[in-house]
Amino acid sequence: MFFIKDDNRLVGCFVLTTLDDPDYQVINWSKNKNFLYISRLAIAPEFQRHGYDKKALEFVYDFAKKNNFEILRVIIFKNNIPSINLFIKHGFKKLENTSYIDKHKIFYAFEELV
Repeated sequence: MFFIKDDNRLVGCFVLTTLDDPDYQVINWSKNKNFLYISRLAIAPEFQRHGYDKKALEFVYDFAKKNNFEILRVIIFKNNIPSINLFIKHGFKKLENTSYIDKHKIFYAFEELV
């Protein structure tokens, strides 16, 4: 887990993992090696719209490059429009005809080459 701080204030967090959840194997990913999942990206409400999400993604890209990952993956709840827009804005592509259903909730799969 990574923490996003401004001075000594915690403003957000996210997880990076190579754990390939067996449930995600139904998704038709473009590559199945050297990938890194971004998960649980969260910014405290009072710090949203201040660019912390962009800074977090810049860190993720840098981390991925330095550690020889080829692709970034993210699974997003279909109704989380702000998150979907964030990742699309940063170059992630929604995989066509690909979704993951968990407890009757639909999630979309996105990925981006590093």
